[in-house]
Amino acid sequence: MIMNTEANRCLLCRNARCMNACPVRTNVPEAMRLYREGKATEAAKMLFENNPFSAITCQVCDWSLFCYGHCVLNARKTPVRWYEIEKELSMPYLLGEARAEVPAQDCGKTVAIAGAGPAGIAAAIRLRRRGVSVDLYDSFPRIGGVLRYGIPDFRLDKKYVDAYERILTEAGVRFHGGVTLGKDLSVKDLKASHDAVLLAEKFDADTVVNLSNIEKVYTDDPRKNPDAKPLDEISWADFRKMVGDEWVPGKNCPFDPIASKKAQELNLVVVCAGGKNIENTKSILEGKSYTGTTIR
Repeated sequence: MIMNTEANRCLLCRNARCMNACPVRTNVPEAMRLYREGKATEAAKMLFENNPFSAITCQVCDWSLFCYGHCVLNARKTPVRWYEIEKELSMPYLLGEARAEVPAQDCGKTVAIAGAGPAGIAAAIRLRRRGVSVDLYDSFPRIGGVLRYGIPDFRLDKKYVDAYERILTEAGVRFHGGVTLGKDLSVKDLKASHDAVLLAEKFDADTVVNLSNIEKVYTDDPRKNPDAKPLDEISWADFRKMVGDEWVPGKNCPFDPIASKKAQELNLVVVCAGGKNIENTKSILEGKSYTGTTIR
């Protein structure tokens, strides 16, 4: 392997700004160290285990806002182009060796995931790693969500999306395409046949979510939305008073929901944005409902 010379410029910072700025906390210094030592496969595996979409984010992420934009070498106007190395590592790994690494025996729990976009795929992979049986539902005939049906081919080659079909199939995830939640199946139907339900669908502006059977919810990070209440202050009663039994995102709710690890750890139901927040599966494994959305 001919090493990208950018790796030699990395300072392997102990308190890496690039890592701290990354939404999925990619351990750039460790990946760089492994890459320098010629352990490309080990580095790629580490990246995939931390973020199943490493091969996607390295292509579509706005590096200037995250790793590249926060590199300490910006002080000299020579930031390290880490994303080039991540592409070199993650893209071939996804197409070849990437696996969910399912345990030999399932744990006996079942989860239904509605929505086969980034949030649903990431959750399915993480749950199968823990031996949870997964049924994945989507209104589209194939998995991918916004990756397949929202990003144009010139921006993202769909062979990388196809790889997730292989990974999920090999992991034993049962995919049910062409199934619309609320039309073909209800949340009640899914809860009756599974230990827990994850709603990982894209909620459009005209989506109506029935909240009558949901116990708790948290809302936007006030750092991103000054009109939102902090996660530890808003109560379920306050939210219900605001929106009633039906929540129409973007209409009768003054802020878009997004999750944080703190909310995931403390509460039964979380509203979040995208696959990077499906890291903590504690609530699902305990048989509690968890809501993840891809609202933008």
